[in-house]
Amino acid sequence: GKVAFENTQRKYKKQNSEVIKKQSYASFLGGFLWKDLKLLVRNEQFIFLLLYPFIFGIFMMFVSPSSLSSIMPFIVIAVFYCAMEAGMLTSSEMQSRELFLTLPVTKSTMILPKITVPVFINIALFLLVDVVALIMNKFDKVALIFIPISILLFALSALIGAYYSITKPGKAKRQPFSNTATFIIEGITIGLAFAILFPITMLFETQNLKEWQVLTCWLVMIGSIIVSVLLSYFYYGKLKKVIEME
Repeated sequence: GKVAFENTQRKYKKQNSEVIKKQSYASFLGGFLWKDLKLLVRNEQFIFLLLYPFIFGIFMMFVSPSSLSSIMPFIVIAVFYCAMEAGMLTSSEMQSRELFLTLPVTKSTMILPKITVPVFINIALFLLVDVVALIMNKFDKVALIFIPISILLFALSALIGAYYSITKPGKAKRQPFSNTATFIIEGITIGLAFAILFPITMLFETQNLKEWQVLTCWLVMIGSIIVSVLLSYFYYGKLKKVIEME
């Protein structure tokens, strides 16, 4: 009877500790998310980075016949800004990491909101541009293709931004990356956005394309999507490694 009682007690303690661990993880993750969202609202630069692509996209909608012409510039600008946003959040966190590392929370839990918050906000703004296009009767069904592409590009941008803000931080307070890192990020994010979105726009909006032009568009688009996926995996691994080393 004594042995059975001890086993039951141990089992209860183990289950109870697992429940507490899960609850604390969820509460800390929620806490970091809430902290980051409050930081965004108070940061004028961050608000500009979010609103400028959105306002520019809406403006383009008034001067162009299709929603594709407004969504494309929005994504091209927003993907670079998404990296800036993730970099700013990560940089801010790293400055006070000694304090947060005293909490019973993993480093991954600290960094995860820095990636997810900019991605979700930019996707929400992208969908809002689509809603405005729908209200203005300028929505094109082809724009639905841009949804999974924008998610991929925003996720890649956030990973790159978080990584370079740790490995190549800027010298100024509001500069998340060094000048070299900024050029690298700009080249990757804007370059891939153009390489994916421009062929799609060409295929669906340009009439009488020649066969070699159609083939080139498909090859460039598919190749760029594959590169984006590979780079996302690459930077995810690099970011995970550098977080563990910090």
